[in-house]
Amino acid sequence: MLLPCLLFTTDRTYEVIFTDEVLHELSLYLQESNPPAMHTIDFTNVKDGPSILEALKKATLIVEEEDLGGEFYLEFKNEKGELLDELSFFNSVVTVEDVSKQMGVLANGLLSSGIYSVLGEDMTNGTMVDLFYTLIEHDPGKYCQLGFRYLEGMDRDHDQETWQSMIFTLEKNMGKNEFLDELAKWGALQDEWNYREA
Repeated sequence: MLLPCLLFTTDRTYEVIFTDEVLHELSLYLQESNPPAMHTIDFTNVKDGPSILEALKKATLIVEEEDLGGEFYLEFKNEKGELLDELSFFNSVVTVEDVSKQMGVLANGLLSSGIYSVLGEDMTNGTMVDLFYTLIEHDPGKYCQLGFRYLEGMDRDHDQETWQSMIFTLEKNMGKNEFLDELAKWGALQDEWNYREA
């Protein structure tokens, strides 16, 4: 087994330095100990409101009960056996009556559980970030706060792609001035944005 190197400093503290080999072994270990948590949820079709609402309620229960691993995502299977990924499903159903409200419940559940800080299916975006993009684009006035809450809790040091995409989505749908006014209310996010824009 490869071990990290320890670099001791003069103030009696130390830094841990990981080599590429150690990082690779750690990644393999984490994959083995935290297998991907992928859940398939059945529904009838993208026009059947009650079936969609039931699928979203199931998704909310899964989020509330999930033992977080290193990766989490959902897929949705219709009555024909066709699988829809999160983005396809959310975009297809958001305009169905009462569905955006239940999607908002799911989004709030994600924010409350902290599961959104776990990686999603493609391992480059935060978990279920497409749910938030879809809601913001559907009704920015009602759902932009969810986007700011997502940004507040996400791993901003390592998930650059989600940060950039969420900022773009919020600014595009709110308008630049309204976006900047709202951003000013979120101290740490404002500082992060100023740093990145400098």
